[in-house]
Amino acid sequence: SQIWGAARDISRQKPDLLVMSLWRSVLTGLLAKLMRPSLPIVLFVHNSEDAHLMDRIVTRLGAFASRAIWFDSDGSMRERLPVPRHKPVSVISYLVRKLDPLPLQEDLPRPEFVFWGRLSRQKNLPLAIDLFAAIRKERPDAKFTIFGPDGDDTASVHEAIAASGLGESVTLSGPRPFLDIVDHLRKKPATFYLQTIRYAGMALSMSLIHISEPTRLLSLSHAVF
Repeated sequence: SQIWGAARDISRQKPDLLVMSLWRSVLTGLLAKLMRPSLPIVLFVHNSEDAHLMDRIVTRLGAFASRAIWFDSDGSMRERLPVPRHKPVSVISYLVRKLDPLPLQEDLPRPEFVFWGRLSRQKNLPLAIDLFAAIRKERPDAKFTIFGPDGDDTASVHEAIAASGLGESVTLSGPRPFLDIVDHLRKKPATFYLQTIRYAGMALSMSLIHISEPTRLLSLSHAVF
C-alpha cells in the first residue's frame, strides 16, 4: 500500500526528525519507526476531537511513541488526548504573520457575510447557509461570500443553497491565497464572519480574523443548535 511504501522510503532516508500530523501520516511514521527504531518522531496535534475510531487509536499510539507532542492551541491540548507522563509538550501557534488591521466599516450599504475554509463536513456550512437564509428574510439585500476548496461536503453546500432559494446572494469563490482574501476584504469589506464549525483547535480562519480584524466575528457552536 501507499502507507507501507512511504514508511519504507522514510526509513531508508534516515531523516533527523519526522513530524507526524493527520492519522495517515502518524500510521506511516509508526511503521517507519518499527523499521528503524532510532528514528525520532514528533506528533503534531491540530484538532480538538478525533475524526473517527482509527484516528483516535493511531493518534494515541503516536503520542506514546513520540519524543514530544506539539499542539496548535491550548484547546487542542486540553481536549484531544491524555498526554503521557513526562512527555515534552509545546503549543505552536499558526500566527506566523501580523498585518495592519483593516478598518471596520459601520456604514456598509448592506450586510455582507464572509467565510473561508474547506467545504468539509467539519465546517458545517449547510448550517451557516440556513442561518444566512433566515437573516435574508429580514434583509433581502444581504450577501454571503464563501472562500475555500471543495471537500467532502461540497454537494451538501450546493444543495443547501438551492433548497434555500438563495441564488446569487451566496457566492462560492473557490480557494484563494491568504493575501488575496485580505485584499478582497480591503476592496469589499464584510460586516460579519460567519462560521458554524463543529469543532477545531486553533483554526486558520481564526488566525486570519485575529491578525487582520476585517469583520465582526459570528462563530457559532454546533451545540447551540
